[in-house]
Amino acid sequence: MQATGFIIAFWVALLLISIPVALRTRHPDQKPLAAVAIFIFVFTLVAAGLYLVVSTLVALLGLSDLLRAEKGVAVFLVVVFAPAFVMARWQVHKPPRRAPPLE
Repeated sequence: MQATGFIIAFWVALLLISIPVALRTRHPDQKPLAAVAIFIFVFTLVAAGLYLVVSTLVALLGLSDLLRAEKGVAVFLVVVFAPAFVMARWQVHKPPRRAPPLE
């Protein structure tokens, strides 16, 4: 249970860091608030999906004791949050989609 609290605190810290990252890496045509919202949405969605998949695999393989050690938690955090950060940054950097013209 202690590892879960640390993971949530780490997630909140990454979201706070994401605001300047999203503003700095956004596409020039993207509005600042939209860039931050896209970053947070994609980051949260990908991180939650990876968290569920990786934690399920850890439990099924009987490796739950690894998450009691600091190194195990650190590896778990990197496996969950690094791909989420990269994916969110990529989505923010893409140009915004244009709405089709109304007929």
